[in-house]
Amino acid sequence: MDKKECQNLIKQLKQGKLGRRDIPAYVRRDADFLDAERKAKLRKPDKRGYDIIRNAFFVTEVVKYDEDF
Repeated sequence: MDKKECQNLIKQLKQGKLGRRDIPAYVRRDADFLDAERKAKLRKPDKRGYDIIRNAFFVTEVVKYDEDF
C-alpha cells in the first residue's frame, strides 16, 4: 500500500464518507496507515511503559471510531 492510498483513506474517514469498519483489517494494520492515522489525530498514545515480566516496552493507543466523529 502506498502513502497516497493511505492518505486518501484517512481523508475519507475524516469526511465521514468511509467508516473504519469498512477498511479491511490488513490495511488497518499497515504501518503507513497507522502513521497516517496518528498524523490525522485519529489515533493517539495513551500509556507508555515497560513490562518487567515480558521484558518489553509497550504503548497503548486510543483510537477514535465512527461514533466519535
